[in-house]
Parts: sequence; structure tokens; C-alpha cells
Amino acid sequence: ATVFSDLDYALVYHVFGDEHAFKNFIRKYNPSFISVSLQKSLFGKIVFGHKEFVPIFFDHAELLYVNMNHHRELADKYALKAIDPFQLRNISYNKENPQRLSELFEEASRIISLDPLNYGANKILCNVLIARREQAKALPYADKLIEQFPDNYDGYLLKADALFGMGRYADAERLYAQVMDLGQTDRDEVVPRNLHSTYIKLKKYEKAYKLRTRVVNPFGSTAAYRDIYELGMSAAYVDKISEAVTFLKIARMKAPDTDKEYIDKIDKNLAKLIESQKIQKNLLMPGGDSP
Repeated sequence: ATVFSDLDYALVYHVFGDEHAFKNFIRKYNPSFISVSLQKSLFGKIVFGHKEFVPIFFDHAELLYVNMNHHRELADKYALKAIDPFQLRNISYNKENPQRLSELFEEASRIISLDPLNYGANKILCNVLIARREQAKALPYADKLIEQFPDNYDGYLLKADALFGMGRYADAERLYAQVMDLGQTDRDEVVPRNLHSTYIKLKKYEKAYKLRTRVVNPFGSTAAYRDIYELGMSAAYVDKISEAVTFLKIARMKAPDTDKEYIDKIDKNLAKLIESQKIQKNLLMPGGDSP
């Protein structure tokens, strides 16, 4: 005989993705703790209506809830208020205000005090410090991520971002290239953009152009106008003026009216390129200024 029936197993299987199954689960078992995979983000919405379950701790794989009706002291002391572990990859640190960054930093620091090698907390602290332009302070957290998870690209990417911000472009170039070799999955558009910026800083214009042509299709409907603009400027850096003009015109066509900063950049550089294009044509014409 087994302790749990097939129905018990079915209930546990469905409990993290079905609200009715969850209600039946807590009614039957009245658990003191619930641990759920961070891959099951739907559970965050399901448990939201059950205020007795409070998130108190997470690692790289699981989120732990405590039933405050059973352990009020744990809920009061360790409740996660600023951090939603299900949404860690969706935080735009550069867009958060200073207060929000401070709240994230404080809560992640508390977790680090309990679990110094905690993946998520180290990643949050590193991101916040980079957003604050405190890149040198961010490096130890990135190194922890690399040491603990050498096959995961997050640590390498954060360290590269920090080094780029410190002006250490050659070191950043090496790490960005390593991230691409690891085959990142959720920031496919970010890493090539950062590596491209690094090539520009190092004046490796041919590499910058080849990278952009590999990852940006200016004629694709999903291509972002900013990426198309950068592709155009990369073409200009390697004297492919005709291509550059075409790409900037496409970027201008796709740019929203609200992004006045980028529209201004596109218009100014497009005007310069068109003028350069006219000069080139004039030099090639019979009787022109060519020797």
C-alpha cells in the first residue's frame, strides 16, 4: 500500500496551475509551507487571493510560501514585499526609480545575509549597482554568479555590463562574446546590441557591421527601428553609404513620433549621409574633382 493515492498525486500535479485544484488542496491539507517552481508563474496569480500564504524565500529554482495562520512570526519577519521572484527577468532596472531600486536592494541584501550564494539575490544586487553606476561594486556579485553557475550566461553578461560601464571595453568584449557562445535565451536582442556598442568603442567597425548584419534584418517586420538605425550607422562606419542611407530611411519610417530623441538622431545623420553620398557621386562624375 502507498501513503498517497493516484488522486493525491493528480491533485498535487494540478494545484500550481488550477485555482480550483489549489482551493481543494489547501482545504484538504491546510499546509504550513508551500514550495513552488519559479517556472510556474501562473501560481502567483492563483495564490494572490489567499492572503494567508506569504512568500518568504526563494533560490534559483523554487519560491517558498509560509501560512501566516500557522507561523505569523516568519511571515512578519521574512515577507517578500519588493521582490516578485516570478518576475525577476522582467525587471527593467534602468527604468526603476531610486526608491524602488533601494527597496529591491534592501530585500535582496537580507536574503544574502541568510544565503550568501543565493542566485536571485546576487543577481538583483548586481543589477541595482549597475543601474546606480556603481559598477565596481557590482563585480563581486557577478563573480559569485559565474562561480556558482558557470554554464549560465547571467553572471558573464552582468560582469560585461559592469566592465563596459567602467570603460574596460576589451574585457567587456570578451565576456559579451562568451555570452553569445553560451546561447542566451531571453535577452537575444540585448547581448548583440551591447557587443556592437563595445566594438564601436574599440573602433572595430568592421566587426560591428558584420555583427549587426548577422542579427538584424532591416526588411523584417519585427526588426526594431533602433536596431535598424544602429545597423545603418555601422554601415556608414565602413563606408557603405548607400546601405546606410537606406537603413536609416527604414528606421525613420518605423520610428514612433513619441521618440523625438531618436527621430532627431536619425534625421541629422541621414542628412549627413545623403550629403556624403552626393559628394561621392560628384567625385565619380566626368569632370568632377577626382584627380
